Amino acid sequence: MSKTTITILATLCLLCWGMPAAASYRCEAGGKFTYGDTPCTTGAGKNLATPPSPRAEDVRTAQQRAQREAQALAQLGEQQRAAEERALRADRQQTRLAATNRKKCDALALQKKWRDEDAARAPVKSADKRKQAARRVDDRYSMRCKH
Repeated sequence: MSKTTITILATLCLLCWGMPAAASYRCEAGGKFTYGDTPCTTGAGKNLATPPSPRAEDVRTAQQRAQREAQALAQLGEQQRAAEERALRADRQQTRLAATNRKKCDALALQKKWRDEDAARAPVKSADKRKQAARRVDDRYSMRCKH
């Protein structure tokens, strides 16, 4: 509910509460009860006590409290929206970082594959250098991509 709606509802409730109450009577006729604002014609009835009207000061206090509560509710709603927005931004950033990391890992895996193939096909003279290069790419891949 919006702040305006809450304020209007609270004011209407307080205004209805503050209306002077008329005398109420409960009458019995033929086993049925009826309620009205005039005394019973049959004499078999009861005058129902009506609560006193609230004081103007109580009405003002209730209106002020309703307004404060509406403001607090609006503030809490705004805080919740801000927190949800922050969480959404953090989630998007995390998704982007994961995608970037996945691309880098894929590139390192491809380099590792190529270096391993080069080391396997290398002549005996350069085999040690190629194997060392393959190990270094493997180390980078392991450090970055295998958690």
